[in-house]
Amino acid sequence: MGKVRGTVAYGSRRISIIIRMNKLLDRNSKTIIFAIFLFALAARLSGILCIANFDNPDMEEFGTLTKNLITGNGYSFWRYDPELGCNHKIGKWLPSACMPIGYPLLVTGFFYVFGMNASGFCILQAFQAVLGAMVCVFLYLIGKKIFSRRIAILSAIALACYPVFIYMASEFTAANLYIFLNTLFVLLLIKADNEKHLSKFILIGGLFGAIALSRPQVVVYAPFLIMWLFLKLRRTFLRTVPLLFAGTVIVLAPWVVRNYCVFQRFVPLTSLGGLNLWRGHNEEAIGTGRTREGKCLFSNPDILQELLRLPYSQDLEITRDEIYLHSAISFMKDNPIRSFVVLPIRKFLYYWLLDITDPLAKHPLYWVPWFVVLPFFIIGIFYSLADYDKYLIFYIYFVVATGISMIFFVLPRYRLFIEPFIILFAAYGFFEILKRLKLYPRKVTAERTC
Repeated sequence: MGKVRGTVAYGSRRISIIIRMNKLLDRNSKTIIFAIFLFALAARLSGILCIANFDNPDMEEFGTLTKNLITGNGYSFWRYDPELGCNHKIGKWLPSACMPIGYPLLVTGFFYVFGMNASGFCILQAFQAVLGAMVCVFLYLIGKKIFSRRIAILSAIALACYPVFIYMASEFTAANLYIFLNTLFVLLLIKADNEKHLSKFILIGGLFGAIALSRPQVVVYAPFLIMWLFLKLRRTFLRTVPLLFAGTVIVLAPWVVRNYCVFQRFVPLTSLGGLNLWRGHNEEAIGTGRTREGKCLFSNPDILQELLRLPYSQDLEITRDEIYLHSAISFMKDNPIRSFVVLPIRKFLYYWLLDITDPLAKHPLYWVPWFVVLPFFIIGIFYSLADYDKYLIFYIYFVVATGISMIFFVLPRYRLFIEPFIILFAAYGFFEILKRLKLYPRKVTAERTC
């Protein structure tokens, strides 16, 4: 009898403590947000100080585009030489649309104000650290909205100290911008869905357009997100979609008009669609954009010869991409089993497990945290299916992101677009395990303390 009383007393005390903690969390919501932001920012700034190169950072294609914008050569990436064709060393600069202008425009703004030097690099990376910290805050607000405060806190903390995202703040990559924009987009979409504030959909549409200017593949999500809105906003759907469309067009129109004026043809977002399709569909393709030996796939001897024969023209970059596109389509027609069965399966495994051909993906700080998160994510998805309509927007993200990689090719950074949401569902899965182990009460109410 005494043992039963002791067990009941222990259970009551535990429930009472949890209730008091929940009340404390409710009273200090702003404090929690501020603490998450500071913790995430400190982690990213520390990472920048430890690994960043302020004197001569690797800016890849963004460095070339930014330098040309600042020096008056226009938005250019390739040069043209009669003997070498398109190259990066000598010749006349060619107008470009290889990268949507979103992130290069941001970088150019910083370098124009602060200089393209160590100070400018440092300030830009600090700004990227702020964006990364805000992503953690947005994830907390999303988690609190659709799950619970505890799950939101755990997911935000996990994202704050996730090594890949800490490292990302020190890199010159558009992921810093489009992950920030995308988490804000989803947060506003969920809130607007609940609050029915139609005017917000102009801003949400503008955000979608801004994401497309940094991550053009996001346009594939549009029809699925519209279907989701139809299911959620049946009565206001016909008024909502035009506002979303208007916001998106306002943001995208300058870039689309510029491309048409420069190339004299319709190039909505990027001129790399053909190349990206070819990298996933050619004789050496294994699904990752690299060969088995880890060599980057950007061409082959036949395509190189064809590219060298191209004369100079304003739309040369578009013509180059069409050559890649035709080669990819030809390969898919000649190799349907490999293109539509073998390679997609490989891409799926590379995307959700590990890209063994990428040097960065082999680092323990990349793959160890991922294989810790992945089992909890799978568990979280499984238990979330009982209330699937509540989480449908996230299922759309997971499925469409996977499908895009299965059509094109896989790079480790491609999964970063949805990884904050993966971490959120992993936190949900973690707490579901605790519930089933009876280490965390399913439902805590004041009446249970009586």
